[in-house]
Amino acid sequence: MLLVAHVCNQSLRVRLYSLPQIFNWKFPDPPHTQAYLSETVHNGTEPVTYVSHDEEDGAWQFLGDSMADGGRPVLSCLHHPIDDDPSLAELADLPLGWYAERAKVGEPWVRRQHEPEESEEESE
Repeated sequence: MLLVAHVCNQSLRVRLYSLPQIFNWKFPDPPHTQAYLSETVHNGTEPVTYVSHDEEDGAWQFLGDSMADGGRPVLSCLHHPIDDDPSLAELADLPLGWYAERAKVGEPWVRRQHEPEESEEESE
């Protein structure tokens, strides 16, 4: 095991890592790519139950069950939610424009493609 302290987005995080976890990164984006977390996921009060890989900008979102309750988004490094829940690494191959949901930690992920958004021209 390796104890690592680093600053990411102005917050100091000290973690205990196993070496294979550090060197076995599966996501196409680097570990310090910015990702969006719900406030409850960031604070550790809810597990991740919804992950989106946005087509427009390639952003990753990691949200919990109360994602629609108006909590503010938190910018984080991509590796933080994966460090907290290594099962999220199963979604490293989630294509752009797709999302995955699960009922709770330990349940299987269900992957779906986002419905295309109507442009303003199409809605007129």
